[in-house]
Amino acid sequence: MEFRCSQCNRLLAKVEGLGKVEIKCPRCKAMNVFTEELYIKVETKKEELNEAES
Repeated sequence: MEFRCSQCNRLLAKVEGLGKVEIKCPRCKAMNVFTEELYIKVETKKEELNEAES
């Protein structure tokens, strides 16, 4: 999974498996918090959009 800054979209990290990840963007200094729950919601929404396009 890739984590990108919510402010400037810079790639912050690539990880496998997570609970909660906090990353400060070195470019814009924004603190980004990613949780497994948020990832599941995003992936579910992507799947729904892909099914709707089919």
